[in-house]
Amino acid sequence: MKKRMLQLRADRILSYISVFERPGYSFGKWSDSEDWQQHFTRDETANRFVETLYEDGWMEPFDWGSWEPHAARFRRDIGALSRARVSTLQRLLCLHIRKDRFVEGHLAAMFESGDILRILRRLAELQSRAPRGAKRRRRERAN
Repeated sequence: MKKRMLQLRADRILSYISVFERPGYSFGKWSDSEDWQQHFTRDETANRFVETLYEDGWMEPFDWGSWEPHAARFRRDIGALSRARVSTLQRLLCLHIRKDRFVEGHLAAMFESGDILRILRRLAELQSRAPRGAKRRRRERAN
């Protein structure tokens, strides 16, 4: 049941692919502050992307810290991502969003490295492979 709901809610986050692929798009910027520290500020689109992940149920609690070594495999071996299931993609997105709270600029680094787009493209691939009846049912439920 949950997987169907995630696939149903994938359309909104997948709509960000076209924005993130635009030449010159920047996820945000680093700036100095009065305390001589650098701070990263996401642009408005990146903020909406994160909000959409929360609103559409992609941010489910799990022990992402202990799962992080497993997640590293998907950065080292891009082929592993091509075999990832929706639940793994959800965990990867969740890990990167949560880690950004503790490591400022982490999410931006994942965007710059292409990891976020690779995750979204894999999700788009899985959604396009869904049986036709399932796609129609998802559209009907969304309305």
